Parts: sequence; structure tokens; C-alpha cells
Amino acid sequence: MEVVDIDGTVTWREIKYLKHREINEREYACETWQFLKKMADGVADNFQVLTEKEIYLNPVRIRNWNRIVAWIAQARELSLGKEGQAVLALIRRRKQVRFEEMLTIGEKDRAGLFAAALFREVQKGTVESDLERAPLSPHSLFFQRKEET
Repeated sequence: MEVVDIDGTVTWREIKYLKHREINEREYACETWQFLKKMADGVADNFQVLTEKEIYLNPVRIRNWNRIVAWIAQARELSLGKEGQAVLALIRRRKQVRFEEMLTIGEKDRAGLFAAALFREVQKGTVESDLERAPLSPHSLFFQRKEET
């Protein structure tokens, strides 16, 4: 799978069972070689092989995203352009915002759309959060992405 970060960095990511990777070391070496060729050709910047060990390493992240998927799924047919702009504007202005504050940006009946827009921005990498370290709550923090220097 090809993953393109917000800064344009291209990562080729594979997800494999740990046993499959251990059994097929030669195949893994061939895949790594193919990636190095793509890197030399300027097609990709990074190569990652994830196993269940890396995926399940952070149970807080998994629990949080299992909850977040509901907001994103409910808004999947909507562009959320205006909501996304409002979310980004608030974060740029305040630098750091709690989740409960995000839900009060607009009309009360549209709070779920602002949550979905916020989580889409986290997915895209334009907004960072503490969701890797703490359970999603009204006090979860969202902040402007730190620019590389």
C-alpha cells in the first residue's frame, strides 16, 4: 500500500503476519530489494513492513480509532469542507484545543460533523493529538502539526 504524507513523502507499507515474515525471509529480502529500486527511481521514500506485533503495540490507539470510526463513517458522504476549515482555523488561532471545545464551534446539531472533520484532519496529518497516549475524552488535545525544521 502506498501512503503519501502531508509533506509529500511516499511510504510503501506492507502488512504481514509475523509468522509469514519469519518463514519467508527470502521473499522479504526480495521485496526490500524491489523497494530500494523504487527508491532509487524516485518513486518512494520509505518502506515499512508492519506485523500484528507493531499494530497491536498500542491498545489505546486501537480503542480510540474504533470509537472515532463511527464519526467518520456517519459523515462519509459529506465533504465537510466548511467544518474542516472551521476546525483548522480554531486550532491555528488557539494552537491547542480540547475535544469538547471542538464540539461547540457551530450549531449543537452539527457537533458530530465538526468531530468527523477534526478526525479527518488527524488522519491527513494536518492536526496532531494525544490520542496515542490517552483515551478519547472531552479533554483530548488537538494541536497544530509541528513543521519540520
